[in-house]
Amino acid sequence: MKTAITLLLIISIFAVLNAEPVESDSLQIPYRSPFKAGLLSAVIPGGGQFYNHAYIKGAAVLALEGLFLGYSINNHQQADKYYKSWKETDNPFDYNNYEFHYERYKSQVWWLGITIFLSALDAVTDAYLYDFDYQKQKVRLKFEERSVQLEYKF
Repeated sequence: MKTAITLLLIISIFAVLNAEPVESDSLQIPYRSPFKAGLLSAVIPGGGQFYNHAYIKGAAVLALEGLFLGYSINNHQQADKYYKSWKETDNPFDYNNYEFHYERYKSQVWWLGITIFLSALDAVTDAYLYDFDYQKQKVRLKFEERSVQLEYKF
């Protein structure tokens, strides 16, 4: 049931956040919504990067967040196993292992949170700069015999 709800949520997010380029005169200005990019990146690992067509960066974020999530789940399970063993046997070795894995679990969760925040920030920044090449084409520097002219096309 949880998988169906999660799948429905992901499909609805992509349906609602469908982006189309903004048209101006006969030119199509590329546009990406920074809000949508940040939201997708925060909800789906690498989603904002894929939305901005940065596929390699999106795959790297997906792998990194998956790695941190996998490590944190593994360390949580190990800590839980050693904690239960320590409760049953009162063995100090089990308690030391529990503390070790619990500290690693907390560290991995922090790294996961930082990675999610930075990937969302990156997606928002990429969305703001998505039309940079188009804007750059509107400004030209002309060199003539003894003068330099700055030309801007509206």
